[in-house]
Amino acid sequence: MTESGGTFSHRPVLLDEVLGLTGRDGERFWVDCTLGGAGHAMAILERAGDQARLLGLDRDDSAIAAATARLEAVAGDRAIVVRSRFSQVDEVVQERQYGRLVRGRYRVDGLIADIGVSSEQIDRAERGFSYGRPGPLDMRMGSEGETARELIERLSVNDLATLLWRYGEVPRAVRVAAAMKEALAAGEAETTTELARAIEKAVGSGAKRSHNPATLPFQALRIAVNDELGELERLLDQLPELLDMGGVGILITFHSLEDRMVKQRFAELTQGPVLPRGLPITGGRRANFELAERGAGATEREKGENSRARSARIRAIRRIAWEA
Repeated sequence: MTESGGTFSHRPVLLDEVLGLTGRDGERFWVDCTLGGAGHAMAILERAGDQARLLGLDRDDSAIAAATARLEAVAGDRAIVVRSRFSQVDEVVQERQYGRLVRGRYRVDGLIADIGVSSEQIDRAERGFSYGRPGPLDMRMGSEGETARELIERLSVNDLATLLWRYGEVPRAVRVAAAMKEALAAGEAETTTELARAIEKAVGSGAKRSHNPATLPFQALRIAVNDELGELERLLDQLPELLDMGGVGILITFHSLEDRMVKQRFAELTQGPVLPRGLPITGGRRANFELAERGAGATEREKGENSRARSARIRAIRRIAWEA
């Protein structure tokens, strides 16, 4: 996550917890799959020392420009920045022959992914993520693909309602979906703030709420526009084969849908294979990974200093064996 600023200034979430997983002597090859403003990346390089290398990925051109300048200033050619979705990390690593060639493929000592929209993206109205500032109905993390407006226009009310419930558990999802489409068709939702007003009108005043009525619908639209859960699933598929012996994979999530996916996949990787009953095998088989972090959240101090850390959760695995 990042804090506000036109130059993509970065305030990395759960930084102490991340650095606690890197090892003081410094793993040599690191990948930051969600580079952003390079806050995590720069701290990792500083902690790991002069022998550390880093490959950073991002699909946001503003983030790439800011991170490249910062990393060049402190790390020179020890840092490489690539425009890419994080779901393509294995392809990038293998094509660039980055890391250490082990058991027929290139592997790394550490990988970090800070999943979700950055604060800089939220704070810039023109990106269309914020319901508090008028901006276009965009919500794309990069420059390609379908916008939020195009998504709303394309889907039927029922399909849009299904999306709102699946990705945001939006109350009265059918009513909200219908209101969104009606407002857009009537020219009354040309900006994010206008769409938010249409949502609030559909929900009604009701009882006192803990958040803006547009919060969950906007979350659902953002997740769908950027295929965030699909991206995360593909990253989780690739992660095990990217880690060298002792390598650590660190994922930071910001809502329960993401965290549940990470928790379940890490549990599968660290429990080892399930063997059929009746086989003449004793003692079972050792898992190839161990849990290095079970899901810590931000400290109260960090939450107080950075409100966007309130829902952050960190989980990590470490490779401890190769397949039998």
